Amino acid sequence: MQVTSLLTPKHMSQDKTDTMVLELLKKVEEKKKQIGSAERPQWVTNCSFRFDPASNMATNIQVVRDLEILVDIHAHLTAKYNAYHKSLVALNLTSTEAPFKYLGFSYEQWTEDIQTRINGLRIKAKKDELAKLEERVNALVSPEQRRAIELEKLVKEIG
Repeated sequence: MQVTSLLTPKHMSQDKTDTMVLELLKKVEEKKKQIGSAERPQWVTNCSFRFDPASNMATNIQVVRDLEILVDIHAHLTAKYNAYHKSLVALNLTSTEAPFKYLGFSYEQWTEDIQTRINGLRIKAKKDELAKLEERVNALVSPEQRRAIELEKLVKEIG
């Protein structure tokens, strides 16, 4: 009586696929950890920007989703900052004597908060991309693999 191997070509290709899927899942988890380790934003201004200081219409930098708005805010600040420094030169003053402030914060502080928001938007885009990738990889997980993964998670949780 001849014994046939359990590892038929079909089984071997399934093992290879399972291995690849597990490797992809690990890579997705690593990328999620990297993104998760990004620090919470540290804001230096009150993030309430107004193009007209006398207006009550403010834009909260922390929630802006449109990069064009952030660029427009920064362009407005840059124009004010450059004009201010030209005036300092014309009036024979130094920035130490009359430092630039817009709504109580320096140009550098506003720039830092705008950059912080842009970084936050980039992180969100990466998270969204990873979620889609994870969903695609999870669709490839076989029932046996899913069971093994869940078992591994339980072992880690229980200790």
